[in-house]
Amino acid sequence: MKSQPKSLVRRHWGILLILTAVALLGTAYNLAIPVLEKPDERWHYPVVKHLADGHGLPVYDPNVEQPWKQEGSQPPLYYALAALITAGVPSDDFWELRSSGNPYYLSMLHGPRGDNQNI
Repeated sequence: MKSQPKSLVRRHWGILLILTAVALLGTAYNLAIPVLEKPDERWHYPVVKHLADGHGLPVYDPNVEQPWKQEGSQPPLYYALAALITAGVPSDDFWELRSSGNPYYLSMLHGPRGDNQNI
């Protein structure tokens, strides 16, 4: 008698468990940290917006000041997916929010100050 082949889930339960954990942890992190609070998000999002607005991939030139800085030279898959997801999201106030920055970034280098209201 031939044995029945194991189902795909039973054969690969370990990798499925790891992928599920990564997806859940990534989602929890994204929900816990406010938008534009991450240190370099103010340079990542202009690449996403550039793509979502239909301008194609940004051309990186280290000699020209660009809103995405070095992030314009990163691999584009993440940015293309983010552009698809956020294409309909209004972002008219992005440049105003971006210019304010995160005043608490790198504040932990000199020890905790206890003044970040998001922690």
